[in-house]
Amino acid sequence: FYSGSFAFNQGAMPDYNYWYGYALINETSTEYTGLNDQWRNVTGTGHNSANYLVAFPDAYASPMYIEVTNDAEGDSVMGMYVTNTAYAYNSMVSGDGYTDPFKAGSYFTMTVTGTAADGSTSTVDFNLGDYRAAEANRYVLDTWEWVDLRSLGKVTKLQFTFSGSETNNYGLTTPTYVALDDVGCMPDAIEVNVDVPAGQSVVDLAQYFQHADNGARERYYLNDVVDDDVMTVTLSEDNQLDVNAHVQQGKRTMLVSMTAKGHTQWVMLTLNINPTTGASAVDAQRQVQSVQYVNTLGQVSDRPFEGVNIVVTRHADGSTTTSKIKY
Repeated sequence: FYSGSFAFNQGAMPDYNYWYGYALINETSTEYTGLNDQWRNVTGTGHNSANYLVAFPDAYASPMYIEVTNDAEGDSVMGMYVTNTAYAYNSMVSGDGYTDPFKAGSYFTMTVTGTAADGSTSTVDFNLGDYRAAEANRYVLDTWEWVDLRSLGKVTKLQFTFSGSETNNYGLTTPTYVALDDVGCMPDAIEVNVDVPAGQSVVDLAQYFQHADNGARERYYLNDVVDDDVMTVTLSEDNQLDVNAHVQQGKRTMLVSMTAKGHTQWVMLTLNINPTTGASAVDAQRQVQSVQYVNTLGQVSDRPFEGVNIVVTRHADGSTTTSKIKY
């Protein structure tokens, strides 16, 4: 079947009650009691609609691809949203007849392989569950998360394979299922504009993200390369952007992110060179004054609600940013 410029391959062996590839689903339950529930995902909905894909692409049959159909030379697939199916999640959290629940050292990784028109390939790895870190940082993914595929370049097709810690003599025992949505999209990112002076300055990234009080390690990323005649930006070890503006006027936009326990928040950050702006003033103006959480019923709190929250952040310069986060 087709969605936009993508073709999703699928197949079945009815005599064996067996399917493989990609299926378009709109199940709302998150419960898993048996294979009849293999179509469900852990959120009970798609990323931005009721519909989503369940993928069983690494099957015993030939690999099932997502094909790019709009250009024979391929196209850039910016990214996509993924989450665990109820089937895989239940296996990792509770165990099943084939495998035990995750323990220290367990992991389940999806690898996306992009194939270019000349046959060359490149890959992106994404962890659907990871217990290899300290206990406060362990997780099994239960939210929709954006996977950055821009590094694959122009591709004619995508292939999904899986690896993990839970195996037997026949291979991986964690169900090789994943839920997909919005293939080809960019992430849901809040937009932030910051004035920086000409020359060198520092921008503290922490102020643009929400911080959960759960002891998890926060990892910050500069997801784009910014190094040209206008500006050079690098990420320091203390999670600050070191900015060197080479001209008196100009701007650059970049994607930055913070990840904790498998959940990533995204910010589309624009740095505007303003020679009258002092570096200290930049940080002072953007200091967070208050954060409020609004649930789907419209209730407001200074602490996150369970489930989907609209997070409203008010800054000292009078600006307000909002983001949608599931806790």
